[in-house]
Amino acid sequence: ENSEIKTLKESLSIEEKIKIKESSKNRLNLYFGFLLPKNSTFRNYGIHFENGSQFEIEYARRFGSFSLGTSVSGKFFGNDKIAGIPIVGEMLTAGENKALMTSLLAGWRTQLNETVFINGKISVGVAFTNQNLRILTNSITQKDNSFYYSSLIGIGLQWTNFTNTILYYQYDGYESAGNFGDQSFHQIGLSLGLNY
Repeated sequence: ENSEIKTLKESLSIEEKIKIKESSKNRLNLYFGFLLPKNSTFRNYGIHFENGSQFEIEYARRFGSFSLGTSVSGKFFGNDKIAGIPIVGEMLTAGENKALMTSLLAGWRTQLNETVFINGKISVGVAFTNQNLRILTNSITQKDNSFYYSSLIGIGLQWTNFTNTILYYQYDGYESAGNFGDQSFHQIGLSLGLNY
């Protein structure tokens, strides 16, 4: 009987802690990810990119398990080589690519226990890109504004009522016109969050 009472008290305590953690309606998250750009095209040739990085600042308002919000993010990655060139085959390239994205997001969060949760979100918005490709002594620059999309899934730890971390995977991309084809990216990263 004492054991049952103790178990019941522990269950009620865990439920109460989860309720306290879920009482915070606002979330502010800072993401930092390692970028793995997929291959794209440059004119009629294939272009390979170097790995890069992405950062993101996000604000979301919680409505039960779901949330709505907005974010600003940036990508930085370099060029590696152009492939598929007749006779030559491939050629090494240089140059840095930058992109700034602003988006609206819809997310969800499922609490697995007192500490562990699963987090997901989808985002759409606008990407402002600045791509620079250097081949030998020639430099080609292209600036675009285009449609941006992303989806993210992660597993998180709620350290206190106010702070959490998330290990996540994200797939995103944007359309491109002119010399460069559409581009998409894989990312693995870490998020630091504040609930208030």
